Amino acid sequence: MGAQAVVVGAIAAAGVFWAGVSAQQTQATVPGPGSGIMTVTGTINVGNAPPVLASQAGEWKMEIANVPNVRVLSTPPVVLAPPDFVKVKSRYEVTWAAGEKETVQVIQLGQGGWVRVATTGGRERWINLGGARSVESAS
Repeated sequence: MGAQAVVVGAIAAAGVFWAGVSAQQTQATVPGPGSGIMTVTGTINVGNAPPVLASQAGEWKMEIANVPNVRVLSTPPVVLAPPDFVKVKSRYEVTWAAGEKETVQVIQLGQGGWVRVATTGGRERWINLGGARSVESAS
């Protein structure tokens, strides 16, 4: 009877082991990666949710409240002037916004940042120093 009890015990242990392993395939007892397979039974229906009964109450106002109207009238135009150190008959190295440089001699000061210049080739033209990246004395 001792050998028979061992065989029955072994079969019972194998059955319990098989039940435990098969149960872990559908649901893990601890958090972590699982098989990725989930069995769902029953009916899933999201169409039976109650309808949302929302309506507007009160006035919809999309503005900042209690701010006075501000109007700017009769403002003088903004006029740029050439840098203070720019003088007639002086030479300057101008670096433009794109990075190119040129040496000019100022012949006449104008308004709004404009100056009439003579270039090294002897040509005269008007340039606006407001568009320059830098203006440096080239005495």
